[in-house]
Amino acid sequence: MTIDELIDRAATTTRRAQAAMAEDLGIKPARISEWKSGKRKPEAGEIAYFAQQAGMTGIDVFRTVAEIEQQLRPAYARVWQKALEQAVPKS
Repeated sequence: MTIDELIDRAATTTRRAQAAMAEDLGIKPARISEWKSGKRKPEAGEIAYFAQQAGMTGIDVFRTVAEIEQQLRPAYARVWQKALEQAVPKS
């Protein structure tokens, strides 16, 4: 999932406008548009907020943050992958 898809899913799930979610985060609505377009990158906590708004809980929030962080910040992809592997050991 991309950050764009996650934001859209959060808006659909909550039936809330992006402006309302921006208000929750204490940011201007334009910032969300910048994230969706790739002009800026959200922080991990902001990604987690959208995952929770999209109806995810627990480890699914962490998985989503790790997946999107790997896409947005490739230099830290190994760090997120290792954290995910430690949090969810393979069966």
